[in-house]
Amino acid sequence: RRVHGETTHDLVLANSQAGAAKAACERAKGEALQYLTKIRDVESELDMGRIEIGRLAGENEALRTQLKDAKAHAAEVDIKATALARAKEEQTTLLSTLKALVSSKDQTITQAQDACDELATQLGHVNEALSSSLKALEEAQKTEADTIRTKDQSASEAQAMKEENARGVDQN
Repeated sequence: RRVHGETTHDLVLANSQAGAAKAACERAKGEALQYLTKIRDVESELDMGRIEIGRLAGENEALRTQLKDAKAHAAEVDIKATALARAKEEQTTLLSTLKALVSSKDQTITQAQDACDELATQLGHVNEALSSSLKALEEAQKTEADTIRTKDQSASEAQAMKEENARGVDQN
């Protein structure tokens, strides 16, 4: 039957579209929650990376102090007699080891900073994806509201038409 130009099929189609829009909204909400969880995970990793950088920087400073102390001690050993030559060689070996450790720690700090930068970039991508998902959710909700409004309006018009037809039948 036709009601103001719409068939029952049109009403069923509008109802189906409303259901599809609602399902799309639910999926978009789920995706948004997943992105929020990912953002929290990345932020947690960033915090852990910053803590590790701080710890490594502290260790690096301690090693630099040790290196400075070892250099001072090596200078004292140089002043001593030839009998202390062996001690000086051991001290030089210690200096080389400490320098290697300092260099290794510097490299580790650089790598940790690079990892933090990469995580920050990933966080930016996640934020962009979340923003896109939220926009899609808003559009889906708007579409759902429009579909429901159209469905309600069509149902009201159909009801009015039924009542008008019923009055027409009563008058006959």
